[in-house]
Amino acid sequence: MRDQLNYAHYTDVPVMLARDLVNLFNEDVTFEQLDEFVVSRGFTNSTVVRRRDLADVAALAVNLREVFLAETEEQKVELINGLLIDSQVEPRLVDHDDGGVHFHYTSDEFPVLTKLRAYTSMGLAMVASQHDHGRLGSCVATGCTNVFVDTTRNASKRFCSAPCANRTNVASFRERKNA
Repeated sequence: MRDQLNYAHYTDVPVMLARDLVNLFNEDVTFEQLDEFVVSRGFTNSTVVRRRDLADVAALAVNLREVFLAETEEQKVELINGLLIDSQVEPRLVDHDDGGVHFHYTSDEFPVLTKLRAYTSMGLAMVASQHDHGRLGSCVATGCTNVFVDTTRNASKRFCSAPCANRTNVASFRERKNA
C-alpha cells in the first residue's frame, strides 16, 4: 500500500533527464558515454543503444537546448509542441521488476531516441504548463553552457551549480575591489 500521493516523479524525472541530456552533449560524447547515461537513467528494459543512435540523440539534445534558451513563453511553447509532435508518446501503465504499477510514456520496445524524445518532451511540457517559462534556463556564468531547471521557491536561479555561482561572484567582487 502506498502511503502518500506523489505525482512530482512524472514531471521531475523527465525534465531533469532533458537537462542532463543537454548538458551531456556540451562536449563531444562517445557511444560508451551515451550508453552509460541511458543505463544510469533506468532505461534498461530492452533499451539498446546502438552506435547509429549517437548522432540522432545529439540532434535531440540541440532541440532540447533551444527550449532552455528560448526567451519567451511563446517560443518555449512552440518548441515544446514541435518536440511533442515528433515524439511517439504511447502512454501505458506497466508492472515490472517488482516496482509496482507505474506509468511509461512509450513502449519498452521503442528505440532509445524515441524513448528519450517522449520522456523529455513530456517533462518539458509539464513544467511549461504548470510553471513560469523562466523555470527553464541557461547558466549565466562566463564560459558555461549548461542549462538548468529552476526549482527555487522564488524563481531566482541564474547558475547551473554552486561552483559557477561562486566563480562569478568572486570575479565580480575582485572586479569591484580593483576598480
